[in-house]
Amino acid sequence: RQQVEKHRPGLVPVVRSTMADSVSSVVSQNHRMTKAGLAVVERSTKENTLSIDEKVIALTFDDGPRAGVTNVILDALKKYDAKATFFVLGSRCEAGADLLKRMADEGHEIGNHTWDHPKMTSEGASGIVKQIDRTNEIVKQITGTAPTLFRPPYGLYDERVSSYVGKE
Repeated sequence: RQQVEKHRPGLVPVVRSTMADSVSSVVSQNHRMTKAGLAVVERSTKENTLSIDEKVIALTFDDGPRAGVTNVILDALKKYDAKATFFVLGSRCEAGADLLKRMADEGHEIGNHTWDHPKMTSEGASGIVKQIDRTNEIVKQITGTAPTLFRPPYGLYDERVSSYVGKE
């Protein structure tokens, strides 16, 4: 397994994976590669610390916010006092601003899933920057906080994508 040497503070590449892959990607204090091949970083905040004896499931949802879908998910999560990570598309954030605010207000994590869901390996350097930064900017504008997680569409990434996400 390779280690990733640099990461933009808190911005971590993540991909869709099976539950077993998600659980196995919990790390100690160092960067390491998941089975999917992307780096994960354990945050040192108390709220993100898990007991190794505790059984957990990480719930993630992609491609929102979308009225008629995201609100139903949020209602169910609220009913069961559960939290999730929503990987949002920047192009849907303005129309779904109320849902985005609700995600943040209810304590869910909001991750970056690009502006409009391109194959990032087909994007040029300026396209990669634009896809990630525009999404971070609109999420921060609406919620007050920029995403700290990134999940590339289709799980596709290359060194250029990893390198940009990893810049400080």
